[in-house]
Amino acid sequence: MRALQECGGHLWVVFVDGEPALRFQSCHLRYCPRCSRVLAWKRAQLFEQRINEMKRPSFLTLTMRHNDMPLRDQIQRLSRCFGRLKRRAVWKQAVAGGFHVIEITRNKVSGQYHAHIHAVIDARYMPQDWLSEQWLRITGDSPIVHIRRARSEDSRYLAKYATKSGVELALDADDIWRNVDALRGLRLVGTFGNCRPLTDDGDIFPHQDQRDTLAMPIETLYDQARTDPIAYGYIQKLRARHPWLPDIPSP
Repeated sequence: MRALQECGGHLWVVFVDGEPALRFQSCHLRYCPRCSRVLAWKRAQLFEQRINEMKRPSFLTLTMRHNDMPLRDQIQRLSRCFGRLKRRAVWKQAVAGGFHVIEITRNKVSGQYHAHIHAVIDARYMPQDWLSEQWLRITGDSPIVHIRRARSEDSRYLAKYATKSGVELALDADDIWRNVDALRGLRLVGTFGNCRPLTDDGDIFPHQDQRDTLAMPIETLYDQARTDPIAYGYIQKLRARHPWLPDIPSP
């Protein structure tokens, strides 16, 4: 909780070799509003990169029948079933690799959770009928699957699914922490086959650098940018790398 409270409390602008950069300590918690927005943006970039590396990207959705199982149990069952599907001989022959995201929705009336998998796979043609048959055999009750060619906008949707925190699933205030606790330690994103890991070269925000000079609070730079074209230019450079930063009118 303390890490969440202190996240982004001190956001600074520094200049590295004359160029503006951001510095601050992030909490990396899935349910942090600030970190989840930045993480969604970064993951969308990574997902798009991995899709572009595939020869024949297809978008696969695997659903589970609605039930009253606790959220954590549903996710663990879904992950086990997906693992069994990937061990099928036909799957191994057709699919070179890919990545998946577990999305969770909730019926606000019944309170039931619904966990399902979205995956982008680099694969030869796979009949939907075969996938449906295999998925029903594996799950015992869920034949609904869908497969189509992957589209460019899929990376943004997947990033949104991948950064759900559990907060948006809550029916009341007390329910928030039950959902957060249920998701704790679970992997909702993963790769398989020849797909490269979904990692990049750094933290959400880089930490202190030996070349950092002239640090100032970002609020100060924004104040200057309202009347100073040079400061405004620095804001635009920062926004090019961090689109979540607010824009302001040019001076």
